[in-house]
Amino acid sequence: MVIKAKAAVGVDDVLDDLCAEVEPLMVDVPGIEDQLEFVGTTMGLSQSLEQPCGEARMTYQIHYQTAASDPGTAL
Repeated sequence: MVIKAKAAVGVDDVLDDLCAEVEPLMVDVPGIEDQLEFVGTTMGLSQSLEQPCGEARMTYQIHYQTAASDPGTAL
């Protein structure tokens, strides 16, 4: 998940606040809440917009298994 924010001063603080709002929502995603594992967050500048902005990249792993006889079906 990528969060972008523009701020003249304190963009790191803005991104920290936004990440703090998103993290509890991610652990409550119906159907995958038990398989979701937070890996970490990296912050930096994004050049994808016309003007540079702050970017927080939140990384999650989803753990799941499938049946060997039917890979399309999760266990």
